[in-house]
Amino acid sequence: MKQIDEIIELLHATILRMSPYSLETIDQAGKVFKESYLVDLGINSIDYAEIVTTMMENLKIGVPLNNFCSVNRVDDIAELIFVIQKKACEVCEEA
Repeated sequence: MKQIDEIIELLHATILRMSPYSLETIDQAGKVFKESYLVDLGINSIDYAEIVTTMMENLKIGVPLNNFCSVNRVDDIAELIFVIQKKACEVCEEA
């Protein structure tokens, strides 16, 4: 199970891969990347759906994308992915 900092690093790499425009924006954001809103990084809703889908595939978790509709900051997304991942691990342990 990945920790939140590891999820943020993976999220950072995924955003850069999915949205080349974000490279310049993320460089400007620097250390505040975790607190950045996706829209401020040049991420639109289609990019967001692709990023979340890629993250879930990489972490081998799956939930409906609408779980992510209410979060749009990098740290909030990482926290939500962490919680989903943790619940998935708990279910696997119970089985």
